[in-house]
Amino acid sequence: MTLYTEQQKKVYITDKPLGSGGEGAVYALDPRSEIPDTDKLVAKIYEGCFGKRLKLEYLQTVLADTVRHISFPYELLYDKNGKCKGFVMKRVTGVSLYETAFIPKLVKILGWNRVDLTILARRILERFIELHQVGVLMGDINPFNILVDQEKLLPYFIDVDSYQTYNEPCTVYTEEFLSPRLTEIVGGSEAFLRDMEDEYYAITVLLFKIFLVGKNPYARSGDGSLQAHIKQRDFVFPRGYDNNQNMPRGPWQRIWYNMPERMRSAFYEAFHDGIYRKPAEWRDIVIDYENGLREGTYPMVIFPKGENVGLGKHLLSMNFLKVGNNNKLRKFYNDRGCIGNQKKNYAVVEFGTNSIRCFENRTNARAGLFIVPTRHFLCVDENGMMDITQLERKLDEQKDRWSLWNNYIGGIRPAVNSIHAFGGSLLRNLTNREEVLALLERKLGITFGIYEMEEEVKMLADYANKYRNMNHSMMMLDVSGAAMLYCYQKQEKTKGFSHEYDKLGSKLLIGWFFSTSSEDTRLETKLHEHDLAVEEKINKIRTRENGSMIMAFGVIREIRKEKYKQEPEKWSLVKLKEYCNKLTEDLTCNRQLVNQIYNEFYHSDMLARKFELRLSLTVYIKLMEKVKADSLLIMPVGTGEVCMKKQMKQI
Repeated sequence: MTLYTEQQKKVYITDKPLGSGGEGAVYALDPRSEIPDTDKLVAKIYEGCFGKRLKLEYLQTVLADTVRHISFPYELLYDKNGKCKGFVMKRVTGVSLYETAFIPKLVKILGWNRVDLTILARRILERFIELHQVGVLMGDINPFNILVDQEKLLPYFIDVDSYQTYNEPCTVYTEEFLSPRLTEIVGGSEAFLRDMEDEYYAITVLLFKIFLVGKNPYARSGDGSLQAHIKQRDFVFPRGYDNNQNMPRGPWQRIWYNMPERMRSAFYEAFHDGIYRKPAEWRDIVIDYENGLREGTYPMVIFPKGENVGLGKHLLSMNFLKVGNNNKLRKFYNDRGCIGNQKKNYAVVEFGTNSIRCFENRTNARAGLFIVPTRHFLCVDENGMMDITQLERKLDEQKDRWSLWNNYIGGIRPAVNSIHAFGGSLLRNLTNREEVLALLERKLGITFGIYEMEEEVKMLADYANKYRNMNHSMMMLDVSGAAMLYCYQKQEKTKGFSHEYDKLGSKLLIGWFFSTSSEDTRLETKLHEHDLAVEEKINKIRTRENGSMIMAFGVIREIRKEKYKQEPEKWSLVKLKEYCNKLTEDLTCNRQLVNQIYNEFYHSDMLARKFELRLSLTVYIKLMEKVKADSLLIMPVGTGEVCMKKQMKQI
């Protein structure tokens, strides 16, 4: 085939196409052609007259000296009758972005790391910035319109004739990259004008698929079509400490949480909220990520490991529990008889998150408190199910302690004839709590009841009233265990209170911390991102007014100077932050990876308490900052002790 340039130079097209598409085919140039460097050029020839001459001339003008690594129309080609039949462009060698970064098996063969991905993404963004500066949109953004030199990590933009100019629409599209707005208006038509928001959306999808190795942002486990999820913005990847059971199976959760919080937030806001960043903004995010990777802040591996002995499926993941689901709770019942007139012969037993605590008091005998540490929360899986076999084994390991306890309350010494046994947030929220209660009754001979969350909060408020300053509104907070209890009291003399809940219990924080990490997650980075995740959740909590006095119960009492003093201890916000920083230094000393602290945490009660305190302190600090409280009253007891004291007071 013989065609002609504007200057009437002959261009000879080979017979066999190199490739073809919906509009035409690409051919090599015969060396006899009258233009130079024929071996470096190819020609795209249309199958019909598509009326693209004006568009091609515009692209030829604006792209020639402004956009790098793009296969723009080098020469327009005409038949002997002067009809535009196509154009000559630079021959680009490379592999499609799809085969480079979107297929996990091929990515592993390449041997790339995450720095390679950031370099590639940054250079792609630079091409988009240059395109947009001359008023051109790619329009049909998809991985086959970008070829990659895999050795040099250079992206080349192709299929330029389909790009959108000021008044010439892009006539093709790839459904996966259509914005939610366009999925509503396309209606089978291919000729429509995109706006910049549509382009930004498609670029964000492209970036997501680069960093999550081909995974679509709306992919998920479960039912439903991809297009339905896109229209509904049903994005299942969480920004911080939130769980979605529809997150895709496999390595995707580990990949997601190993990216910087800033990048995750940008993706979340785009796909969940419809807030799109410009390519220049994305470039800054990617550059920060690249710098963090080079500095060792984030893992270099593309596929982080996770299923190891330190981070197995029993991830302390109580994050699936529906805390506050109080349906069909077992109320208090005592088969040894009701608490009655023999007020000095009683026992109060609490099934807590870490241990079982047993307080007994008998006539003419010294009161005693037995603590049987079993760390029950370690038996809870990611679905809120407690492993019955594991729990029974933990109880058997403390057999001697139980024998001592049973000597006081069992048949040998039947003087204790009243037992009040209760459980709080852990028992309340177990998926298989009736099975657990049956085991406890069989092993311990005690029938347990369970407090409603409202009951716990009410007892917390009643206990704190004697320390209340009537010149301030007051917030009471317990971050221990499986739930955060939050009680607010007004300035009036009434004992009115309200409660709210968010997933900020200390054991939940531990579960989130480990379950969102991998073997390669840096400990210092994860602590920082933990603080950001907690701050996000605190910002969602409704508070009545600023300047509240805050009283803290539970795990935070570990930092009290006078541990045995039965009065609150006042700490300033500055002092809390200093202590939090000190804990961070202690925890990260000689430990670089999260996995290192996990292995120690599992076997060291002292380290476990320090680590739990560090995670919990963030909750108090962020809440104080939100309500502008300058100090914190740290109480000498936790909710469990408050409940025990309340019951003993009633006996």
